[in-house]
Amino acid sequence: MVAYVISSDLAPADSRVEGEELKRHLRLRLPEYMVPEQIVELTEFPLTANGKIDRQALSTMDDRSTGEPTIEPRTPLESRIAELWRDLLGVETVGIRENFFVLGGHSLMATRLIARLRRAL
Repeated sequence: MVAYVISSDLAPADSRVEGEELKRHLRLRLPEYMVPEQIVELTEFPLTANGKIDRQALSTMDDRSTGEPTIEPRTPLESRIAELWRDLLGVETVGIRENFFVLGGHSLMATRLIARLRRAL
C-alpha cells in the first residue's frame, strides 16, 4: 500500500513529518496491515479533466523499489513464479526477494495468483 501526502503550507518546515516518522506514528494508531509500505510526498494531487484525483497518474509517481538490486530468478520454478507475478501485477521485472503487496498486489490479486499457481504447477 502506498500513501500519498501533501504537507500543509501553513505548517512550519521544521514541524513537517518525514516518511519514516509518519510510519512510526501510524503504527501506534493503526493495525499493521493498514500502515503503508511507502509514503510519497506530493505538492498537489494530479487531477483528471473532470477535477477528480487521477489514480492512474498517482501510480506512476511512486517508486516501489526498495533501492536494493533486483535478484533475478535462478531456477525454472522461480522463473515461472516471477512470470505469473509480472503478468498479474503488470510490472516489467520481479526479483526473488520482492514483496507482492509492495509491487501493487492486494488480497484479491493474491487469490488469483494462487489459482494461477495451482494451474501452472
